[in-house]
Amino acid sequence: MRKILLFLLAGIAILALFFIGFFANREKRYPEATIPLLNAAETQWYNAGVAHYRLVVEVEFSTERRRHAIIVQNGQITEATLSYWDGRTWGEPILMGLEQAALYTVPGLFNTLRDELNQALREDLRVDMNTDPAYPRYMYLGPVWQDGEPMNESEARISVAEFELFPLP
Repeated sequence: MRKILLFLLAGIAILALFFIGFFANREKRYPEATIPLLNAAETQWYNAGVAHYRLVVEVEFSTERRRHAIIVQNGQITEATLSYWDGRTWGEPILMGLEQAALYTVPGLFNTLRDELNQALREDLRVDMNTDPAYPRYMYLGPVWQDGEPMNESEARISVAEFELFPLP
């Protein structure tokens, strides 16, 4: 009986170490964001000539989670809504203004990443690029550093939860 209990405890300890290691370093599986990576993906995006699409972008901070649903036709935003996560479900969509919605289009995501890279306030920036068409599918914006210390609750995760190309008219 003692051997079985010892075996079970050892198994639980190994499993716990695996989960801690996996979740503590989950962002490390994505490549570091760089200007050359960004430029290559952005060039591919514009060369693909994508002008009609729908995307849903989820933004997660430590204290807030929200979802931006955007429809772009002929390169222009035609519909944009914002929903907040209440811990159980997404709230009712709220209409967004065009200026705010532009941040969550594919060009807006490229600009966000470029701004973060140029500001160099974060020690860790990660990005997972979709390939066809190219766009930032997932961005991890590590903590902002100020006076040699990471600022509390300054991490952000931005992910494209849905992406749909519309046919050309």
